[in-house]
Amino acid sequence: MTYICSNIRGDFPRFLELLKNIKFSDDDIMYIVGDTIDFHEQSMPLIRDLSVRSNVYPVMGAHERLALSMLKGFDSMLKNGKKPDSDYIEKMKLWVADSGKSTFEGFRSLNDEMKEGVLDYLSEFAPYEEAFTDKDEYIIVYSGISDFSTQRELDQYKADSFIDCAKELSEAVYFDDKFVIIGYAGGGDKIKRVGKNIIMDCTSSNKIACLCIENNKEYYA
Repeated sequence: MTYICSNIRGDFPRFLELLKNIKFSDDDIMYIVGDTIDFHEQSMPLIRDLSVRSNVYPVMGAHERLALSMLKGFDSMLKNGKKPDSDYIEKMKLWVADSGKSTFEGFRSLNDEMKEGVLDYLSEFAPYEEAFTDKDEYIIVYSGISDFSTQRELDQYKADSFIDCAKELSEAVYFDDKFVIIGYAGGGDKIKRVGKNIIMDCTSSNKIACLCIENNKEYYA
């Protein structure tokens, strides 16, 4: 089976509960649609677990993009002994105060080899993914596709086009013949369908949402 999961937000125990609930196995595939980290306390254990799962494919979200930038800068300063500039300091303060404190502290506790592994893994998050069933095609993105045109192939967009956090992107019209699965939409209580868009954001109800695209069965943890 093929599963789509969104907004784990560093809640590793709840993610493991979800995997148990859906009986996720090595024969299944899962795509994770952004905001995998931050907020909860176990972003680093979660990332390290996901990094060794060959059948789980993460999509870059706003929190991964910001965390990667902040953690790469921090790691570089540790290695080079350079002082951060004021712009970096301000961004770091905002990130830690907003949602990134546990991610940052978890990263600091790792040894050098583990830090490098986490940065490498976050760097590999794709801006979008494509999934297929026998009858349908799905485009998997974080927040929609900004500046969308039917005349452009997906690989012609910049990565930020799939990550820009504009709520209206989640309800825009994209393809006539493909479903677009969206991880972020400014909050929601359950999986929502708007035309051919499938919106996974259930953060208003503090839930991790999961969808099996072969049978459209919904799961929540």
